Amino acid sequence: MTAQTADEFASRGFAKSRMGNKTGAVDDYNQALIINPNHVRSLINRAYNFYESGEKEQALTTLEKHWR
Repeated sequence: MTAQTADEFASRGFAKSRMGNKTGAVDDYNQALIINPNHVRSLINRAYNFYESGEKEQALTTLEKHWR
């Protein structure tokens, strides 16, 4: 079964993140945001994954871009 909705991509991204696949998680969050650019769970989780990967500037950019 392939993810088709923003919620499905976000859930899959969360699962990948929990398994340590931060890059795969961010890819899924990006797909969710293509479907729904205001999908809050994906925005926050994507920023968190960037932060956890040491990409703090990218984490801030993710949040600032959507909440200005």
